[in-house]
Amino acid sequence: MDAASSKAVAWMRFSGLREGVDFMVESCGRLHASVSGELPMLQTTNVAGSRQLAEPHAVCQALVALGHDLDARLSAEQKAESLAFTALIEERLHIALLYSWWEEETNYDTVVRPVLGASLPIPLCFYVPWMLRRRVHSQLARRRVLDAAAAYAYGDAALSALSVRLGNRPFFHGDAPTSLDASAFAYLSAVLRCPLPKDHLRAAMRTHLNLVVFCERIAEKYFEGSAPLLPAVVPAVRTPSTNAREYAEQQAADDAAAAQAAGASMTGKHRTPEQQRFRRRSRNAVLTTVGAAVAYALAVDTFGREREQASSDDE
Repeated sequence: MDAASSKAVAWMRFSGLREGVDFMVESCGRLHASVSGELPMLQTTNVAGSRQLAEPHAVCQALVALGHDLDARLSAEQKAESLAFTALIEERLHIALLYSWWEEETNYDTVVRPVLGASLPIPLCFYVPWMLRRRVHSQLARRRVLDAAAAYAYGDAALSALSVRLGNRPFFHGDAPTSLDASAFAYLSAVLRCPLPKDHLRAAMRTHLNLVVFCERIAEKYFEGSAPLLPAVVPAVRTPSTNAREYAEQQAADDAAAAQAAGASMTGKHRTPEQQRFRRRSRNAVLTTVGAAVAYALAVDTFGREREQASSDDE
């Protein structure tokens, strides 16, 4: 669910680094693993053997310093263009994505909160989604985009501009991926892979078929396919039809199945393994708390009776 982390992993894979050999990806459940409290965070080891940490804003610069510069072959003009389009993605499209996930009540209650909560232990599973939602609300308020029309206008414009710039190219700057492709893949995949009841951005992205093909091509070549955010809800990735109408009909059928499955999972009829484990942990935690409270009450009552008996004996 974190596009910035996806960008970092895509950057390393585009550089030819192999996961499990040249780098490792570790899940992080700690709120303050980095100074900023955000991810990704890159840990490297220098020649002397000492560890160095790169905060989210410096991860890509750290990779470049290590010799993994995706833009080394670009001209100064191309690098300037990449910076502009990267800013478009990570600002305007990012805003629309934040609104879609965190401000749309149905999307938050049905998808975002359950998926995020299932990955965290109790009591963080209750606190973290609420805390992150408050943080996102503040970000959107500062940018004055708490209105759906304004937020989605940003997203629609960004998608249109990216589609025009990409055209029929395999990547934005020719036949090899650059930093712009890493950003585009990370954020476009977040839009494409996450099934939402209110999916304005996904619908808008599907009107730009070249962006969909771009994401799926990279997923197949560099990630051995890309599973959706909710594997039990969305069918396996398929190469989209070159016929836009057939592809739209196919996606409409997939979305109908996704909505039905998502609704069933929320009512408890078809829970995913993650949801089942989360339910068991929650039930066990509640039972443990109740048991501890009862034991404490009984202990206090017993000791109280003993003290009363001792006082009466002394008298």
